[in-house]
Amino acid sequence: MGLLRYQIFLVYTVGLISLWISLRGQKPFILQIVSSWIPQANTRRQSQNDPYETIISLSIDYAPILFIFGLGVYAFISIAYGVFVLRDCPDASKELEKQIQDARRDLIQRGIIKS
Repeated sequence: MGLLRYQIFLVYTVGLISLWISLRGQKPFILQIVSSWIPQANTRRQSQNDPYETIISLSIDYAPILFIFGLGVYAFISIAYGVFVLRDCPDASKELEKQIQDARRDLIQRGIIKS
């Protein structure tokens, strides 16, 4: 038997939070890795006001907020896509009309509404 959905969600959540916490504590190490990818960063003098350091630091600090924002965008796009590609269901439409007529007849019999 596999994991339930909430258990999978908890495993991913704990993993992402622990990764985020470890990255927040290792900013200088991450900066060394990223600066090796960027050619200009190797030739420049590393200073306190390094723009790469600021960008990386801010992106790590605000990663949870960016992640939640990304989930919101994904949810919006998923719902919008579902609405745009919604298929017609003629059987469901007929069944709904029949239920409305049955409910109307029932309300008339009980004297709640008049025909």
